[in-house]
Amino acid sequence: WDSFLFNATRESAKNAEKALARGSEGTVEDGNEWERVAELCDFGPRRGRDVARLRSIVLQLKQSGVRPKHPPRTTKVA
Repeated sequence: WDSFLFNATRESAKNAEKALARGSEGTVEDGNEWERVAELCDFGPRRGRDVARLRSIVLQLKQSGVRPKHPPRTTKVA
């Protein structure tokens, strides 16, 4: 039973990693950078470190329409 659960968890993690990689390979349309940033941020309930300030800053920047200084990366980072 433990090995079955371990394999199922491992497969789930692999699938999630592949989905994340597919999502990060997509191009970012002009003016849609903050949508991408907000999509990658976890705005759910806290689990560990307090990042409330970071969340509020990201949401404020997204809502005010501020453009990032640096373009998003188009290459995969290891």
